[in-house]
Amino acid sequence: MSRNEAQTRFELINPALFAKGWTTEHIKVEESTGGIVTSNGKARRRKRRTDYLLRQQETVEYVMTQKTGSRMPRANINHLLNMKVSTPSFIEQKRIVEIIEKKLSLATEIKKHLNE
Repeated sequence: MSRNEAQTRFELINPALFAKGWTTEHIKVEESTGGIVTSNGKARRRKRRTDYLLRQQETVEYVMTQKTGSRMPRANINHLLNMKVSTPSFIEQKRIVEIIEKKLSLATEIKKHLNE
């Protein structure tokens, strides 16, 4: 059984995020329209994708301590550009993807058997 983006988000991604303590106020979902790109003179449709922005209160508080402007406070771009962000190594990212793919496959098999 294949899932569309909304089903994947509802059945797999959101429950995992909520289980880790993220709430809807900390999660922003942005969906791209896809669009058309040209490469070597040929046009092709780019796939739609969904990005998840996970906001931690500590990050918001840090940004607000570095804000500029009094009437309309906004983040200081220099502080944002110099902010350290931890990301897993590429090898670790690949390992995470493998784990998620295994779980997706298992979930698909379980649903298949439940629907029989």
